[in-house]
Amino acid sequence: MKKKTKKNITTFEEHLEKRYGKIGTPKRDKFEEKAQYFVISEMLKEARQVPEFKSNEKEKEFWKNIDLTEYYSKGDFKGVSFPDLKPTSRSISIRLPEFLLTRLKEKANELNIPYQSLIKQYLSLGLVK
Repeated sequence: MKKKTKKNITTFEEHLEKRYGKIGTPKRDKFEEKAQYFVISEMLKEARQVPEFKSNEKEKEFWKNIDLTEYYSKGDFKGVSFPDLKPTSRSISIRLPEFLLTRLKEKANELNIPYQSLIKQYLSLGLVK
């Protein structure tokens, strides 16, 4: 019986050369640098395991005094959505000149939104600048 050989098997080095080029090329050097950073960050994460806490007070003290980047990287976190969480609002009273209120209502009508919402948008934009 003849022994079957697989023709499409490549070594890891051949795979790297095909995808990133030969050693010494800019693309391969960039890959190697990123790979080293990744390995080092994983080693640091392993070395900096979050300890077990005997009390809530000790845990609070620990988290209050550390730099999270020493224990976690950006990739460790996942996006979270709180669809039922409503932002807190508070009623206020503000005096506006009559012409300004009229103009706000006209503009809101053009945009088909409530004028209070338009005021909130304008206030938000003003605070960002």
